[in-house]
Amino acid sequence: MLAEEIVTLRHNLERLVQMLGPQHLAVADAFVKLGLSQLDSGEAEAAEASFQSALTIRSACLDTRDETICQLDFYIGKCHFEKGDYAQAQIAFENCLQAYELECRPEDEFLATVLDSLASLHHDRDKHAQAEIYLKRSLFIRLCVMEPFDAAIAESMNHLGWLYSQTGEYNKAENLFLSALEIWVANFGIEHANTAMCLENYAFVLSKTGREPEAELFLAKVDSIRAAASK
Repeated sequence: MLAEEIVTLRHNLERLVQMLGPQHLAVADAFVKLGLSQLDSGEAEAAEASFQSALTIRSACLDTRDETICQLDFYIGKCHFEKGDYAQAQIAFENCLQAYELECRPEDEFLATVLDSLASLHHDRDKHAQAEIYLKRSLFIRLCVMEPFDAAIAESMNHLGWLYSQTGEYNKAENLFLSALEIWVANFGIEHANTAMCLENYAFVLSKTGREPEAELFLAKVDSIRAAASK
């Protein structure tokens, strides 16, 4: 399915170049769409080339480093991350973060996504204190700009809860997992993959705090949800 989408996006890009020329902002937008699809399909090298093409066009067309250029830093960082070049990914993510901060937009929804990615990099390197700072800030942004039961808030809660579960702060983790579960169940129902993931995380905390029988019940529910989804 993604392969077909990429072929269509390439065709659309070629038509735009023919109609508008290679330096039009609409062509840059088409490169971004193509790059995102390539990234989803695991073509990180091709995606980076598409994003770099979009960056070149936008930088030439726009007088200032606007939001669309800042976001390309993030997408290029994602390409580096997928290729395992974590140092370059961190530089790109931090450039994006700095650009948003210079624009004095501390409560931008996209910024929360950037913070999540930075947190993931630091968590993977066992830099838990820095990861916590990013995740708490991401959650705060989403709580400020989204509806109370938005699924993205549950995602932030789950990420922060998982960090606490790995650092032994089980009470904090449990509260966050329960809050995330309430939101995900309200949005998707109990039989959803996200609900199963959060239930599994909650079961981990239960097992670590001497509540094995409860943990086993929740893990059985997780298995049931995933078995039903695989049919």
